[in-house]
Amino acid sequence: MRNLSSIPVIAFMICLSACQIAPASTPTPLPPADTLAPTLTAVPPTSTHLPTPTPPAPTVTPTSTVSPTASITLTPTVFAPFSAMTTAAAVRLRTGPGYQFAVLRQLAEGSAVTVLGKAPGGEWIRVRTAEKIEGWVFHYLLSSTVDLLGIPRIEPSGAQLVRGRVRDAAGTPIRGVTFNVFQGTDVNVDVNTVVTDASGEFYSYLPLTAAGTWTVGYSGIACDSNVWTDTTCTDYINGYKGTVDPASQTVTLPFTDELIFAWL
Repeated sequence: MRNLSSIPVIAFMICLSACQIAPASTPTPLPPADTLAPTLTAVPPTSTHLPTPTPPAPTVTPTSTVSPTASITLTPTVFAPFSAMTTAAAVRLRTGPGYQFAVLRQLAEGSAVTVLGKAPGGEWIRVRTAEKIEGWVFHYLLSSTVDLLGIPRIEPSGAQLVRGRVRDAAGTPIRGVTFNVFQGTDVNVDVNTVVTDASGEFYSYLPLTAAGTWTVGYSGIACDSNVWTDTTCTDYINGYKGTVDPASQTVTLPFTDELIFAWL
């Protein structure tokens, strides 16, 4: 005879076994496609070596720009002709700066002329008369409030030149030495009288027609020369004898050299 008391136990064990079997899991629905997490791109590991730093661009000190010196335009001194007066009767206006040149006309004392310049040496002044005639006048025959020796030089045209210079033993130029320039043996009224300037040089202009042998002879020394001890013009500077060597020289025209004289 079956023992009925064991039936509940068996039923309980069967139920227990059944209860330990998990039910089939319900799959989790996928989210919509546009909500899927984006695929991550793997980033390579950072190198353990530090990148070589790019050196900063060198700081360039700007070279100071030196402005070029402003060009200075010198305004040339423009010579303004001025008036002078003749100081003697019958002053001869000549075609060139010398007594051998032809006479254009004679000017009465006190005649006004316009000064245009001087010949090298300063003995002769280029002037223009009230009648617009231009010529040359010996400078001692003119008077002006302007220094006639300080005016610009004009190189004479239509003339030939005999020139020379005077120095002392030390090479110092001697001014105020007077020479006569003449042809023949006698000094006549048409002799050229020339005087050395501050550079110790003299200039004697002759017409182009002049030819032959001419004499250049020492004739004196001016009171404003630099050979004197003072303005009294009585005593020479110590060491000076008051003579010129040679006393005279001759030239044959045309002459292109320079005569040399020594002050002793």
